[in-house]
Amino acid sequence: MPIVFLLILLFAIPARAQEPVAGPACIRDGSTLFVGVRIEQGQCRGGVKIRLFGIETPDLEQRCATVSGAPYSCGLSALNTLEDMTFRLSVQCEARAGPDPDRSLPATCWAAERELNAEMVRRGWALAHPGEGAEYLDEEAAAKAAKRGLWAGRFDLPWIWRQERRR
Repeated sequence: MPIVFLLILLFAIPARAQEPVAGPACIRDGSTLFVGVRIEQGQCRGGVKIRLFGIETPDLEQRCATVSGAPYSCGLSALNTLEDMTFRLSVQCEARAGPDPDRSLPATCWAAERELNAEMVRRGWALAHPGEGAEYLDEEAAAKAAKRGLWAGRFDLPWIWRQERRR
C-alpha cells in the first residue's frame, strides 16, 4: 500500500519547471551554445548546453553559395553571427522542453534584451524549424524577401543536407 501511495503522490505533483540559465556564453555553432560558463585561460569550462528552440542553422561543415556562385562556409557565418550577438554579454535562457537526446536544453535565449532565436532567423542565418518553429515564420519570410544571410545566395535546407550526408 505505501508504494501505491508514493506512486500517486509522484504523479500528482507537477514537474518543476527548469530554472532559467544565465551567464557568459560560448558558441558551438549557429544554434548551440553553452551558457553559464567559466572562462579559464581562454577556454570555456562548464555551463549548460543550450539548443536555440524553434530554429535550424547550417552545420559548420555545410557549404553554401553566394549569388555569384562562389562557395562559402554558411555554418561558420551562422556561428559568427551568434557569437557577435553574444560577445561579452550575459545570456539568459528559458527552457522550452526537456533535454534533447544529446542532453542539450531546447530554450529561448536573450542577450541585451534581444531574443537570439528570432534574431538569427531575422538576419537570415537560421530557418524556422519545421516541427517547432512556427513562431519564427514571419521573421523567415522577411529575411527571405530581403535576401538576408542564407537567402542572399543558394543553400540546402540544413535538415535535408544532414539527411543526405548520412547516406
